[in-house]
Amino acid sequence: MAASAGQATPNRRVIAREIADAYGRAVTTVQQQWMTSDLWPPVVGKRGRWHEYDFADVDAVVREHFLRDHQVGGNPDDLLTIAEISEYTGLAPATVRADISRGRIKRDPDDYADGVKRWKRSTIEAAMKGRRKYSRPPESATPTDIEIGVRITVPAAVFDNYQPLVGQLVELLGSFSERLREEGGSLEITTAGQDPS
Repeated sequence: MAASAGQATPNRRVIAREIADAYGRAVTTVQQQWMTSDLWPPVVGKRGRWHEYDFADVDAVVREHFLRDHQVGGNPDDLLTIAEISEYTGLAPATVRADISRGRIKRDPDDYADGVKRWKRSTIEAAMKGRRKYSRPPESATPTDIEIGVRITVPAAVFDNYQPLVGQLVELLGSFSERLREEGGSLEITTAGQDPS
């Protein structure tokens, strides 16, 4: 966590940009991944166009669900296989392999004895620094509805150029909405500024 997070007081109200700075993340990560989670704390106020959140509530959710925890300890020179890296970091074995192929974990293992690739614990520790945590539902969780979000922003100065396309999109989504409702789903179309139809 970045040093600025330590400066926050428990009753401090923060906006997305300040949350991003506090945890060393991009504002888009905070807005598009963290704040869209059902676990995110409620809005407590507004500052300009930004929603404000209580820092203590935000910090509790971020630490619990978005910062990756992994085991600490062990000898930095211990050699770990992909399965052991998975257990040590909490990452799925497929994610470990993907991180290796993408270079997030160095591609060349620290040891290749007997045809088994092994990386030093210190190598894995270095790769894990700053890695964000993804929250997984508990094993017993029941399937839930899937929410899909799309946001289209058209500058007001050129809206007239796009209005026919926006109208077509709204018409298409309207028929899609009818099908969804028949199957127990829903579709909400909102606009700000001008009428899309």
